[in-house]
Amino acid sequence: EAELRTLRKGAVELEEQNSVLTSHISELNGVVKELKLAKDVMERHHSTLERHLHGLKEELSKVFERVLSQDVSEKSFNETFNRVSRAITNKKTTLENERIGTELRVHLQEAEFEKLVLIGGL
Repeated sequence: EAELRTLRKGAVELEEQNSVLTSHISELNGVVKELKLAKDVMERHHSTLERHLHGLKEELSKVFERVLSQDVSEKSFNETFNRVSRAITNKKTTLENERIGTELRVHLQEAEFEKLVLIGGL
């Protein structure tokens, strides 16, 4: 009978350890999902930056072509320079808005995860 109690006690301890490990596995699965989501967001952001950089390079190339051509007047150069400056400013604003949106999504995901932790007791 003492051996039976010892076996039951061991079984209860193993069940408790199993429960803790299951909880940790669930938590880690949640973290993995968050990291995959963050990776996807970063890849989209990188792609957007690449597109904007390509556009800026094209605009600067056009400006330099005009500057190097012999029929460029000062007025024409100034107009082109101002147009490129506005395009750069607009793209910078777009990138800043995308960065803020990304940060907001990450914070919302963190808040949602914290809520799940508090509710679920992870």
